[in-house]
Amino acid sequence: MICPYCGFEYGDGLLRCPHCGAENTAKAREHQQEALHALTEEQKAIHREPERVMKQANRTAARIGVRLFAGVLVSAILTVAGNFAWKQWKSYRLARNVESLNAYLLDKDYDSLCQLLDEIDAYDSAYKPYYPVETAFQNLTWARQDLEWFQSDLENGLLGDYLLQSLSFALCSAMNVVVETENGLEDDLYLGNEEALQDLQDQARRLLTEDLKMTEAEIEEMSVFYENTTIIYDETLFLPYASLSLERLE
Repeated sequence: MICPYCGFEYGDGLLRCPHCGAENTAKAREHQQEALHALTEEQKAIHREPERVMKQANRTAARIGVRLFAGVLVSAILTVAGNFAWKQWKSYRLARNVESLNAYLLDKDYDSLCQLLDEIDAYDSAYKPYYPVETAFQNLTWARQDLEWFQSDLENGLLGDYLLQSLSFALCSAMNVVVETENGLEDDLYLGNEEALQDLQDQARRLLTEDLKMTEAEIEEMSVFYENTTIIYDETLFLPYASLSLERLE
């Protein structure tokens, strides 16, 4: 480098002339350009930073979105699969229950039929044929229990109202069986329970005629009570017939 002021020659790397102290303008311009370049690069980096942050945020959001979508998809698949499995299980249980109920009807195992119906917690029209059988059998069971109480009261020497009450309860329950089974047998729909209903009606009629000493005419007379209903719980209606039964049993 030759100093333009004094003509002294010195190294290019010096910032000033060692002879006159004048500034090395070429070196100064170089430093100025380097500083300007560094400032420009810094400004570019500052301008690019929002874009970089946005891209990073987009990539992060995309990853989160993919994970959320996968989670929702898996949840939906599990829900659909669970519902399908539940429906399949319900269909299987329904088929098994109907199969068992049919077997109980065929075997006239009314105790087991009633027990299974009590355990079923959801109504289905497939169970419709079995409910009349259940109700009839329950009433027949109550009639037999009432007759047992009458016999126990009679053996224990009880008289009057105690005996009449037990007999009127037995008559009421037995007549409920007769009327309800008759209604079921007269229905035009074939439900497959007709044989069981006939069997229960026969048992109820035998209880009325053989155990309670009622005549067929008196059974028909008591049927008039059911003109507007299919079941009666007011045993006092049967007290006159309970008196007749008591006279014949004593």
